[in-house]
Amino acid sequence: LQKPTIDDLRTICANAAPEDQHEWGVTHFGGWDAELVATECSLYLDGAAHVFREADGTPYCASGFYASSPGVARGWTIRTPAWKRHLRECVRVSRFVMNRLLQNPAVNRLEAWCPIWAERWPEALGLEREGVLRRYGSDGTDFVMWAKVRG
Repeated sequence: LQKPTIDDLRTICANAAPEDQHEWGVTHFGGWDAELVATECSLYLDGAAHVFREADGTPYCASGFYASSPGVARGWTIRTPAWKRHLRECVRVSRFVMNRLLQNPAVNRLEAWCPIWAERWPEALGLEREGVLRRYGSDGTDFVMWAKVRG
């Protein structure tokens, strides 16, 4: 697995899927700003981050987990529309990373949240739906908390 660079993140954010622009915009900055999102994602690169690339080397997805509190790793993903052509690879690699993280005795819980209309991604990863974060987005969008725990 290869860690994304800030240039990878900038490329992905400059071409981000509309649903990702909405999700990041309403939860982080009150609107979409590709450079701000790329900068924020770069802060997570010390965690379990990886990049997915087209055959020509162009990045189309970056994701991973970072320590949000002791024993808890929070997931993040930023994608271009091209990720849908590589869904099986994204799911396979992401599940592998999640399973490796949960083998670490210091990690008890993996968690992520997403807009209520984007639930297929965490479901595909094997996360369990925990509850609705009502009006979590700055535009009033409901989000859903997902998690996978060790054991």
